[in-house]
Amino acid sequence: MNGQRDTERRLLLAFALTLLVLLGWPYLAQRFGIVHQGAIDHPQYIENQELIGPVKPPSGIENAVFRSIETTSSVLGFGERSGSLIQLQIKPVPYHTEVGELDLLMPEDGPGLGAIAWGNAQQAWEGWAATTPPGEPLMACYQGQPAPGLMAEHRYDLRLVEQNSFTLMLAVTNTTTVPQAVQPRLLAGRLLHDPLEQGRYRLLRAQVAGKVRTLTLARGTEMRRLDGAVAWVTAQTKYYTAIIEPKTPPMALVLSRDVAGQPQGWIEWPAVTIAPQETRVWEARGYVGPLDYRFLDTLKLDHAASLGAFTTVTRLLQTGMSVLTRVFHSYGAAIVALTVLLTLLFYPLTWASFRTMKGMELLQPEIKALQARYGKDPKRLNEEVMKAYERHKVNPLAGCLPLLLQMPMVIALYQVLSRSSELRGATFLCLRDLSAPDALVPLPVVLPLLGSAINVLPLAMAGMMFLQQRLSTRGRALTQEQRIQQQVFGFMPVLFGAMFYTLPSGLVLYWLLNTTLTVLQQQLVLRRVT
Repeated sequence: MNGQRDTERRLLLAFALTLLVLLGWPYLAQRFGIVHQGAIDHPQYIENQELIGPVKPPSGIENAVFRSIETTSSVLGFGERSGSLIQLQIKPVPYHTEVGELDLLMPEDGPGLGAIAWGNAQQAWEGWAATTPPGEPLMACYQGQPAPGLMAEHRYDLRLVEQNSFTLMLAVTNTTTVPQAVQPRLLAGRLLHDPLEQGRYRLLRAQVAGKVRTLTLARGTEMRRLDGAVAWVTAQTKYYTAIIEPKTPPMALVLSRDVAGQPQGWIEWPAVTIAPQETRVWEARGYVGPLDYRFLDTLKLDHAASLGAFTTVTRLLQTGMSVLTRVFHSYGAAIVALTVLLTLLFYPLTWASFRTMKGMELLQPEIKALQARYGKDPKRLNEEVMKAYERHKVNPLAGCLPLLLQMPMVIALYQVLSRSSELRGATFLCLRDLSAPDALVPLPVVLPLLGSAINVLPLAMAGMMFLQQRLSTRGRALTQEQRIQQQVFGFMPVLFGAMFYTLPSGLVLYWLLNTTLTVLQQQLVLRRVT
């Protein structure tokens, strides 16, 4: 073993770990609950959980819309017999949308948000009668009788001034002369309709007992119970979300399957005994609409919506993008400005990285002399090599640490540019849609892998990465190991070009500009450091 080989291996390992994060992040995000991946079992979520009685849809239920309520940006439809929100349609938005994308809940999918179940009853949501009083266009009210002598009232109130926000209230009155026990559940989360992304960004999350969890059911499992206080339950897609926040503290969250076999979450309140002529009330509030933090911040529900990994950093970048867009009146110009600002922000780290690389290169003659002198004593060789690093103020790890420190920012920026609805249909120079691949060169036929057009930006990005590698080794006498490393790294432009080929052109534009600015910085450092 010698000092140079050890250092180069560490650098190569750091680069490999960085690449592993990029390539393996989708799996890791799905594995740890950041992105939904269908029916995945998480053993830590099912410890000490007992299966409960089924909560299945009644046979032959008519799930027609009884009442439609229009808010500032949505149309909500309520079912008569189910007493729940069964239809949700976002109004036309200022950005480009696909057919069917704005229909988040569909009546045929079964009872929806706010459906009530009593204990383990199978007939969970039949028996409601609509009783909305005249002159109340923003309310939906129901009455039911869960048991003889028990009268229940279920109310949705959309008169709140906050956009797309509403409250749910369940009141049960004991009209008998003896105490009555009751334990209600409320359907607080179900997966939203998502024809745009085919479920890629669709997920169901909740905070139970202080922990944020992705709600899934293992294959073959019909029920699961999560004990603990439930702070909120969220269903979301790439651009939209539905959030239920109980105001009356629940004791558990019960997972079951909807009529399509997908997981849904019921918050369960503790069983209570209602005295004769007494009324008990349970309350919750909800939000349904765009995944827009301008609304969620006002409602103090921003913590219940996720933008993937590094949500806090993502939100900061999202805010910065919004400010720059207002300044330049162009999303493309905002991306360019953001790229320049981030380059300036990380300039000290980039400078340190390239300065270290140059310093390592200048140290090579001395390192080779030490290898020749202490080659038979690895321990002494390592000590002398480290002394040489210290004497010349060169830190071998300084070359790779900046890359690792920038990874959260890169991932967060990917989240911003890939999930910003404002980019949809936005143009910049010759780019027709910053949320889609550039497709600048149409093809007369559809080709495998390429499709019906050639995306130019990813190819330009790969070319710039290749140029960066060539310039970094120009005029240098490389060792055999360094030549092998260069051959390995030579595949990186091809790999990154393939990875970015189908990504949004706005994101590729950022990476291309960032790589170009990095090349300029690299040449500046290599010329100044001697």
